[in-house]
Amino acid sequence: MAIRRWSLFLISAATSFLAGCGGGTTVNVQNPPAPSTPSISIAFQSAPPSSLAFGVTIPVTAVVTNDPTNSGVDWTLTCQNPGSCGSLVVKDANEKVLSSQHTASGQAITYSPPASLSSNTQGINIFAFATADHTKNVNAPMTLTAFDSFLKAGTYIIETAGFVNTNPCQRVAAIILDGNGVITGGEETVNCVTSSPLSSISATVTGGSYFIGPDGRGTLTINTPPSLNLGQQGIELFSLVDLSGSQALLTKTDNINISPFSNESSVGTMDLQASGTQTITGGYAFVARGVDLNSSPIAFGGVLNVGASQSISGTGSKFDEVLSGSGIVTPSSSASGSVSVPDKFGTVQISLNTDFGLPSGSPQLFTAYVIDASHLKLIETDGTTALTGGVAIGQGSSTGTFSTFSGSYTFGVVGQDSNPNSISYTTLAAAGSFTAGSGSLNNGSIDELQSGFSTQVSDGFSATYTVDPSGRVDTASSFTFANPNNGTGPELVFYLTGGGNPVLVLDADTTPTLNSFEMGVATGLAYPSTAGATFSGDYGLSFTQNFSGTEGDATGQICVNGSSVTCPLSNGTVGAPSTLVGTVDETLSFSPTGASALTDGFQASTTSGRLTGTLSDANAFNTNSTLSVAYYLIDSDHGFFVETDGGTGKTNPGFLTFGYLARRTPVCTGCP
Repeated sequence: MAIRRWSLFLISAATSFLAGCGGGTTVNVQNPPAPSTPSISIAFQSAPPSSLAFGVTIPVTAVVTNDPTNSGVDWTLTCQNPGSCGSLVVKDANEKVLSSQHTASGQAITYSPPASLSSNTQGINIFAFATADHTKNVNAPMTLTAFDSFLKAGTYIIETAGFVNTNPCQRVAAIILDGNGVITGGEETVNCVTSSPLSSISATVTGGSYFIGPDGRGTLTINTPPSLNLGQQGIELFSLVDLSGSQALLTKTDNINISPFSNESSVGTMDLQASGTQTITGGYAFVARGVDLNSSPIAFGGVLNVGASQSISGTGSKFDEVLSGSGIVTPSSSASGSVSVPDKFGTVQISLNTDFGLPSGSPQLFTAYVIDASHLKLIETDGTTALTGGVAIGQGSSTGTFSTFSGSYTFGVVGQDSNPNSISYTTLAAAGSFTAGSGSLNNGSIDELQSGFSTQVSDGFSATYTVDPSGRVDTASSFTFANPNNGTGPELVFYLTGGGNPVLVLDADTTPTLNSFEMGVATGLAYPSTAGATFSGDYGLSFTQNFSGTEGDATGQICVNGSSVTCPLSNGTVGAPSTLVGTVDETLSFSPTGASALTDGFQASTTSGRLTGTLSDANAFNTNSTLSVAYYLIDSDHGFFVETDGGTGKTNPGFLTFGYLARRTPVCTGCP
């Protein structure tokens, strides 16, 4: 009983206590709420830039907070064209890819732009998601921009030569670049032999665009009235590689999304026009080549002496013609004419009266697009006797006063042999070097190809010459190969310019080792050369090819592993010494092949300035991806190269490759 009383006492006491505390009112007792858990959040450690130069790689880092699982970050890229957004990957200190699309919180992921852009700008979005909760995310909108501003705004003069179907095709144009990827206007003259009689088309450039990638490669699109049927429905597309902010190399590449193809393959140059009005006066050395009324190869060369009244004087003016079937340089008994007033693009019309004028006695007509007062691009526009294109270089104060020809030179010429089965515009090419002085060419070296006859020769040579006060230098029939078995060599006519400018070359060629009826014509340039030139660094290059009766053309960029430069390869390693690596854009059998890797190995030869090696590219070189080539360096910044295995019994009979290379200025620091 005692226990029970104790229990009742406890209950009674408790009741009395509660009643006293509540003043007679019942109170509900609750535990305090548990502390709230902070929600997961994510933010960029530092915001990525809103604009990024195409080709530049950047690290991006996101930090997740309040994630008890430490799950990290998931990443996603979006853009208008899903296949061309670029990539996000995680790399270790040695640039090895560890993983993609996921990082730990605070760990950087690397963003790399796509290999190419379809326009001058492209928007992308980099999303970072908290792995533990994808509703928590951040977005970094970014605009990829190309390097279009690398080319200065202004008027550029374009020149290309090649062929369409089985006929020559030449173009000279003036286009205006705005410095931001847009072509605002211009004019052009196009001679593409597509029918008979011959015709020359002048067109207004109505617009267009251009794009430059991180390695200096890009595209150029020129728009003309569709009714003129230039290019593809009035659209002319080119691949380009920048050499500097004022120069580029071009090759014609059709747009695969436009049908039909233009069936054109051409290669050429683009130069910034000097500002201000350029006066065309004094002596101008010139060369031009193309086809005559019978579609046979023809070439011209000479000197035009333009007076203050814009008349071409018969005094001091020279005009030479070479037909491939003759292999003979025929001078005109006189040369005279006039130059028109420049139009708004600085373009002038040249009218010439020579022995080789039109049957009715009318003059030959050339349109000259002016780069500056000393450099002109020429294209013949009479469309009746011949269609030719070429270049003119001013002689300045040296006009009419030449008496000597001296110094060391490196030369390159391109043309056609006389094989009637040769349907390509380029079937003859040669590169070489010599020393001129006291009426003789000595220490000569030449590598020449005539692909129509599968003839190739690599040999030394010598010759004698005479100098006319106009600057015309003629070797006549004195050219002699070091090896008598190589037969008769070409007649070379040089047209001097003075002032350190290159000398122009007219080549009337007799095929080595064959009979005198198999000949060709070519034109080119001979540059004063520098002893001890090295082959090393970043270069742009362009080349033309002929194989199996068709032509291929390309431009691109290369890094040469020379004495002071090492070139990284795509796998992160470094190439061996005396090699090169690069990328070219090509047209092969009228179709663009896209970007293609170019590789080479080379070594010095016993001839000063001449290197020999191999050049490899599975696309450009058809069934055999490796060619033997010789390089002739003008100086450490420029040079020619020519194939040396295209003769009968050699590795690539009937093949021809001829190219030009020049040092380029990279468009951005850290870019390829």
